[in-house]
This record gives sequence, structure tokens and C-alpha cells, in this order.
Amino acid sequence: MAASAEEMALEPPVALEPLKLDILAVVKTSQSEHGLRHGDYERYRVYCSNRMRRLRKSIGFVHGARSKFAKRVLRPADCVDPRHLLLPLMNAERAWAFAMHLKRACAGEARPRHHMLARLAKAARWANELQSLCAERGDQRTSLEAEAYAAWISANHMIERESWAPALRCIFRARTIYVELSRVTLFPEQQVYREMVEEIEPIQRYCRYQLQTSGGGDEAEAAGGEGAEDEMSITELLNDDSSGLASSMLRSKLEPILAQLQTKQAQSLDQVIFRQQAIPLTNEKLRVSILRSQELLTQIQEKQRELRGAAAVVGAAADAAQPTDGA
Repeated sequence: MAASAEEMALEPPVALEPLKLDILAVVKTSQSEHGLRHGDYERYRVYCSNRMRRLRKSIGFVHGARSKFAKRVLRPADCVDPRHLLLPLMNAERAWAFAMHLKRACAGEARPRHHMLARLAKAARWANELQSLCAERGDQRTSLEAEAYAAWISANHMIERESWAPALRCIFRARTIYVELSRVTLFPEQQVYREMVEEIEPIQRYCRYQLQTSGGGDEAEAAGGEGAEDEMSITELLNDDSSGLASSMLRSKLEPILAQLQTKQAQSLDQVIFRQQAIPLTNEKLRVSILRSQELLTQIQEKQRELRGAAAVVGAAADAAQPTDGA
């Protein structure tokens, strides 16, 4: 009996499967179906509260008994179901919805604005907690979505505080991730990411405008008093929207997602047409290689179209600059 107990103690812990949660799809569906289609933030806040209560009961993660409150902290080891990840997500959405309700209902008043900023800060904290949980327990795509969501909520908070440089950094981060995810996913997930990018772009331009017209105050705040090197990094960030696309960490997270997509597409690629003859493809590696070559060809064609457009613009400018015969 003692030997069996020792063997049980020496057994390695069972590895938990990564959790999958379509964060952006859950958020957009919940918002459109529970009030935000008509701008009713209070209704959406109530929905988030009710959903959290139902989630806690269904997964058995309640704060103590009915007669005594005992706060429970959600840790990565506790997350064995995707519904556990919904708890910080709904908390963040509830705080954000309350902040937007206060902003609309009490515009221009000092005290409600202070309350609104506090709610946005709380939403950002919950979003960061979701990001940390997904980084340990979520799969690659869920982790990236949580990172983009946390950046987007933080950007909302920074915009209301009129901290334009930090807001712009968060917006760039969120937009970069959503753009990359739209490239490695299929419809309908791809459409959700593209719509989010379209939603982000005007806010990004607004932050850029505010930062450029506000002088050096926000740049110094974003730089943290480190001097010209940090100011130069902000300038480069403004001049290059794609600065985050080359991030090696982001690329390393996207590569497994892209590989899964290519494998899924390769399963449906069973033949190719060569010289009017159908040649069956039985090797999976060959299928993936053909798909990659097709993607590279598409990228080359897009670059060629961009270069032709740029050449046409330069040619038109040169023709306009030449003096006419009658001059």
C-alpha cells in the first residue's frame, strides 16, 4: 500500500489541453444581440452581470456560500474549461459598458468622468488578467486574441485620459494582431477580424492627429523622460504603421496557426491540372508546398500592382512638372 502511494506521488502531473475561445467573435456577438446595436450600454452591462452569474454557477466557481462571501481568484491551474476564460472577459466587458454608459449619460461633468475613467481602468485590468490566463492556458490563436483585446481596451482607457502616445501604441498592437489573424484564418472568422480592423483605423488616425498637434507633451510622457531616443522611437512608430508586423514573437505565435490552416487547405487539394491533365496529389508535404507557392505568387502579384501604381503616380507628376511648348 505504501509502495503504491509512493508511485502515485512520483507520477508526473497530467498535461492540460490548451483551451480555445473565439474572444472577438464572442464579444461582437454579445454586443450586437444585447443592446449595443441600439447604443444601449446599460442593457449590455446588465447582460454581462447576469451571464457572469450563470457562468459561475455552471462551472462551480462561486464566491463562497450564500450566507458568507469568500472571494476566489481565478488561477491558470483552475482553467480547465473555456468558460473559465469567459469570466475575466465578461468582467472587462461589464466595466467597459458601464464606462460608456457614464460617458454618454453624464457628458461634461467632472465626477461622473472620474468614475468613468475608473471603470475603464478596471476593464483594462480584467483584460490584462484575461491575457495572462490565455498565455498559459489558451492555444496560440486564443493567446493572440487576448493580447489584441487587452491592447484595445487599454487604448480606450488611454484615449479617454488623452494620453495619445500610449493609446497609439496599443492601437498599433491590436491592429497588427487582427490584420495578421485575418491572413491566417478562413471565413467567417476572417471577416470578423477585418471588420475589427476597419473599426480601429479611424480611431488610429484620430490618435495620430491628436499626437501630432499636441506638441511634445504626450511624447515626453510616453518616453518616460528617457530623452531623444524614445522620442525618435515614437516618430518611427508614427511614420511606419507596419512596425509591429516584423515582431519575431508575433511571428512565432502566428506560424502554428498558419501551419494548421495550410494543412486544412491541403486536405482539400487532391489534384493539380498540368498540360490539361489532372495529376492526383497523394503526398501531404507536396500539397502544403504547392499552397505556399501559391501564396507567395499572390504576394508577388500584389507587390507588382503596388509598384505599377506608384510608377504611374511618379510618371504623372513628372509629366505635370515639364514645361509646355507654349510656355
